[in-house]
Amino acid sequence: MSCLVLKFLLRATLMLTHVCSRGVFCRYLAGELAMMITKIWILGLGSRFMGPGPRGDVEISLAHDQFGRPSSGSPYSHWTAQEPTTQSVVDFSKVDGKERANTLTLIDRYYQEWGFFQLINHGISEELLDRVKKVTTECYKLERAASFKNSKSVQLLNELVGKKSDEKVENVDEEDVFLLSDENDEEWPSKTPGFKETVKEYRTELKKLGHKVMEIMDENLSLPKGYIKNAFDGGEDNTAFFGTKVSHYPPCPHPEKINALRAHTDVGGVVLLFQDDEVKGLQILKDGVWTDVQPLKNAIVINTGDQIEVLSNGKYKSILHRVVPQTDGQRRSIASFYNPSFKATIAPAPQLLDAKVENMASNETTYPKFIFGDYMSVYLEQKFQPKEPRFQAVKAVWVSKTC
Repeated sequence: MSCLVLKFLLRATLMLTHVCSRGVFCRYLAGELAMMITKIWILGLGSRFMGPGPRGDVEISLAHDQFGRPSSGSPYSHWTAQEPTTQSVVDFSKVDGKERANTLTLIDRYYQEWGFFQLINHGISEELLDRVKKVTTECYKLERAASFKNSKSVQLLNELVGKKSDEKVENVDEEDVFLLSDENDEEWPSKTPGFKETVKEYRTELKKLGHKVMEIMDENLSLPKGYIKNAFDGGEDNTAFFGTKVSHYPPCPHPEKINALRAHTDVGGVVLLFQDDEVKGLQILKDGVWTDVQPLKNAIVINTGDQIEVLSNGKYKSILHRVVPQTDGQRRSIASFYNPSFKATIAPAPQLLDAKVENMASNETTYPKFIFGDYMSVYLEQKFQPKEPRFQAVKAVWVSKTC
C-alpha cells in the first residue's frame, strides 16, 4: 500500500510541476504535494516509505509562500557572515613530486572540512587564463550588458527603490549568465573576437584538470582509478556532461535589497571555478558562518557537488555557497562542472559502505541510489532549498520504479 501511495504522490507532483507554468492553482498544488512528501520524511513517517534520511533524525524548517516557493530569506537567512579568513590553497604541482602523499592528505582534509579548496600551479598557462579573462569581459560589454540593464532583476530592484520600499527582491538573482557546452556550440557568443577559440581551448585544458582531480579523489577514497569518472559516464565512455557557466555580476547600488546568487549546493560532481582576480562576492557556509572566498589570481577553485556526496557516502559533502552583491567592481565568474550522464546510476561506492549496511535492503542505506536525470528534475524545482529532501525525493522515485 505504501508503495502505491508514494507512486501516486510522485506522479501527481511531477505532472503538476510540468504544467505549473499554466496557472497559479497548479503551482500551489505542486508546492503542497512536494511539501507533503518532505513532511512525511521529516516527521519520521519516511522510514516506512523511503528509509532514514541522510543525516538520521534531522529537523528542517522550510518556509514557503502560497506558490510553494521559498519565502523571504528561507532557508539560510539566519546564518551570519564574518570577515575573510585564511583559506585552503593547494599547490597542485606537488602531487607529482616528493610531497605527493602530504599534498593528497591536505586535499582530503580540505574536502572534508571545507568542501572546497583553491588550486595554484595547476598546469593551465597564465597566458591562456589571461586570454579567457579578456574575451569573457569583452563578451559581456559587447553582447550582454545592454540586455542585462533591462533584465527582470534590474527592473524589480528599480521598482522597489522607486517606491522606497523596505522589501527585498525575492526568487530572482542579479546575475547575467549563459551556458556553454559541446552540445550548444552553435549558440555560443559570436560577436566577440577570439571568444569561441579561446574558451574551447580553455575548456579542453580544464577538462583534463578535472580528470586529474577526480583521480586524486579516487585515490583518497581508496577507490579504483577512474571509478568516479566511470560512474559519471554511466557505463558508456565520455558520456558525462561537461558544461561551463559564464556569469557577470555588475556593481549593485542596493546590495541589501537583492541576491547576486542565492545560497545553494551544486547539483553535479566536481566544479572548477575560475573566479574574478579582484572583486570578491563568493561566500561558503562554514560552521554556520558565511565566509568570503578570497580572490586569488589565476587559481582554480574546486568544490564538490551533491553527486560526490552520495558517491563518497557522505565523506565529501557538497558545500553551501552564495554570491553577495558588491557596490564596487564587476565580478566575473566562470564555473565549469563535470556532471554525470543523465542516464548514470548514482549510489554510494560499495567500498565505502560498511559490510553490514551493504547487505541491507537499498532503502536502509544512508544515501540513496537513483538515476541522475531524476535528481536533476528534482533539483531544478528545489535548487535553493535544503538538499536532504532532494535525496529523499529521488530515493522515493527509485523505490516507485522498482516496487
